[in-house]
Parts: sequence; C-alpha cells; structure tokens
Amino acid sequence: FSPHIYLRIVVIAVTGFNAFFALKMWRTKKRKEKLFLSFEGLKSLTFNY
Repeated sequence: FSPHIYLRIVVIAVTGFNAFFALKMWRTKKRKEKLFLSFEGLKSLTFNY
C-alpha cells in the first residue's frame, strides 16, 4: 500500500471540499443578490406611490 494512494485521496478530498465551499459561497451570494434585488424593487414601488 503505497503513500501515493494516500496522497491521491487527500488531493481528491481537498478538491471536493473546495468545490463544495465555493458552491456554498456562490449560492449565498446569489441569495444575497436576490434579497438586494427584491429590496430595490420594494424601494422603487414605494417611490412610485
């Protein structure tokens, strides 16, 4: 059982974690943008009235 296999497992684990974290950050960013857009929409509605 060579250390090369361990190294490969570590690389795959780190890559997977980074991808998961990046996706999580991207999703929260999108959610924040959505909240911001809805807030802007409410502001424009109140200004119209």
